[in-house]
Amino acid sequence: MMKFLISILLIIISIILFVKPFKKLGRLFSIFVFSVGLVLLLISTVIVIPAGYTGIYIFLGHVSDRTLKSGVNFVPPYVKIVYFPTRLQELTLADSNIVNARTQNGLTISLDCTTLYKINEAMAPKIYSLYATSLNELLNKIILPIIRTEIRNVISKYKAEEIYSSKREEIAKEIEKILIEKLSEKGVVIDSFLIRAILLPQEVEDAIQMKLKAQQEAEAMEFKKQKAEEEARIKVIEAKGLAEAQRIINSTLTPYYIQLEAIQVYKNLANSSNATFIIMPTSPNATGLPLIINGAR
Repeated sequence: MMKFLISILLIIISIILFVKPFKKLGRLFSIFVFSVGLVLLLISTVIVIPAGYTGIYIFLGHVSDRTLKSGVNFVPPYVKIVYFPTRLQELTLADSNIVNARTQNGLTISLDCTTLYKINEAMAPKIYSLYATSLNELLNKIILPIIRTEIRNVISKYKAEEIYSSKREEIAKEIEKILIEKLSEKGVVIDSFLIRAILLPQEVEDAIQMKLKAQQEAEAMEFKKQKAEEEARIKVIEAKGLAEAQRIINSTLTPYYIQLEAIQVYKNLANSSNATFIIMPTSPNATGLPLIINGAR
């Protein structure tokens, strides 16, 4: 705006220099002044929007619906330009800003969390007109109150032990979904919601840890029991199989079959290269125990 005013002033001065009383100053000087004023006027129409920002231009209190993209833009020199960042922003609620919420069973927990968000560039004029004139104002007036409120609403539906253990990821996704719905109306795009830590009163945390440990031990004992039952079942099956095999062998085992097997063994020993004497059994059915004498020296 300052460049625009200076350029107008210089152009007016150059015109005055053409007037007869100032003719002695020379037309060349007046042309020079006019040229400088014109250059400044042209420069004042060029706006460079930095990368990661969008521009909103305002004239006499009216906000244009069209946004200025990053890079070189040509705008009327008499408008006001407001910059809004469009990069991904990080909001971490921890330490003094940590969120305290009450669970379904009446316990108060603290949630250390991070929200990644950015401005919807197309809605930047609406944000400026209806909600906030800067990102910091939008954060304090709109984003923070909604995040805190929705965290407390969701936490109130769960028990402390669920939040601390099995439901943590589910709760984070539920909060993220609600924030996406609520803040999209305000021109804020939620990228993700992350629960970094859940802080419980020490006595409650100790009680939950003991309960979880007891559950794990019970599960381990149940596993051992099932394993023992399975091993016992396998042994019973093996024993039944062995008994059946013995029954079959006993039912088919005859003295003649034993005699045949014994004779075969004797033949193998007789053909052996060792100096071995075999004394055959003397029982009628040749089922006696043979006496084998190794004569090797």
